[in-house]
Amino acid sequence: MFHREGIKSIVIAIFTVGIAILIIDKFVMHFWYNKVLALALLIGFVGVLYYYKIPKRRFHRDTHNFLAPFDGKITAIDKENSSPYFKDKKIKITVTRNIFDYRMFLYPVSGKIEKKEKATNEKVLTINDLYFIFDKTEDIVLYNESGDNVEQGEDAGFLKKCRKIDVYLPIDSKINVNLNSKIKGGQDSIASLS
Repeated sequence: MFHREGIKSIVIAIFTVGIAILIIDKFVMHFWYNKVLALALLIGFVGVLYYYKIPKRRFHRDTHNFLAPFDGKITAIDKENSSPYFKDKKIKITVTRNIFDYRMFLYPVSGKIEKKEKATNEKVLTINDLYFIFDKTEDIVLYNESGDNVEQGEDAGFLKKCRKIDVYLPIDSKINVNLNSKIKGGQDSIASLS
């Protein structure tokens, strides 16, 4: 199954690769050049499919846990005193994804979106006093707006080129991951919420 953000790109890729292979077959007479070019196009097409692929997983809801919002690795765990978005002390957890991690973004908790605002080179999503700060606004598609109710495990959007998300949790949260832990979106618990 593929993410809805990729339907248009996949359809375009199918037609482009199909037409390109027909052109190569007609005009490239050398056998090996023909096959290498066709193989390169097919590899590129598989890359497009992988980019938009949704992994097969069983999602389970757990209201006491903050589930991983996407696949990646925990690259920082520390306490923050303040931010332009909140005043109280919070635990900051940074989740970073690599080029091979799936790009689907899931809601890690159920609740109401309180605000979705843009700052300089940042996008902030708040759900039940939990803050998500994305590093680049142009690289992320988020579906819901302020005031919407969302469910844990629901498709929240798509991370195009976004490499990391900073998550700010209440200071009394029990952290269930360690530095450099690999996590799977919608599967692994990052923290237990009080």
